[in-house]
Amino acid sequence: MAEPMYIRKTETESIMGDKIILYYFTCESEKPYKKGRNLSFGIGIDMYTQLPNERTVRERKIAEGIFASKREAEAFIDRLCSGFVTPSTLDDIIEDNIIA
Repeated sequence: MAEPMYIRKTETESIMGDKIILYYFTCESEKPYKKGRNLSFGIGIDMYTQLPNERTVRERKIAEGIFASKREAEAFIDRLCSGFVTPSTLDDIIEDNIIA
């Protein structure tokens, strides 16, 4: 997969003072959304944690093939941004809001 084009960015700080930057993006996938469709869309999150006086740590999570259109994926990302969803919680959020 090519490097993503980030469409949303949020920043926050952990209770320990670490700076956390979250980048949200969409991705196209060969994994079909439904039978008969060759292309579907997913979403991803890159999280960078900047530790004081240390290196930056990156986490990435991608969920492929969950939307039929890029517009649906972008709308869901807007919702994710408002709640500061991280890579470790993405699967649970998708399960609660899309699969259920």
